[in-house]
Amino acid sequence: MKELLYISALLCIAGCTSQPVINVDELIQSTLEKRFADFKKREISDCRANAVLEADIYVDSIIYQMTRFSVLDDSLEMITKPLRPFRPEYIEITDPGPIKPFDLDN
Repeated sequence: MKELLYISALLCIAGCTSQPVINVDELIQSTLEKRFADFKKREISDCRANAVLEADIYVDSIIYQMTRFSVLDDSLEMITKPLRPFRPEYIEITDPGPIKPFDLDN
């Protein structure tokens, strides 16, 4: 009877401490699926960012063409050139004679 008790105790302890059996193929498959999902998420994010960038460039070019053609087609919308400022009459210089050098000996 004691022997049966010892054997059952050993089986119970061995059963509690044994680690679950890991199937290598399942582990590889789950790792691959996780990596593929991360890659797919990253690619979709990059694709959306590129699509937004291309759309932004396209819209900017359309706006640029619309403003350029609207300014070039209608001369009334063009900025007028400012008038020249008033120019005073020339000042007459009375010639006092030849220019004398400074006297540096003082």
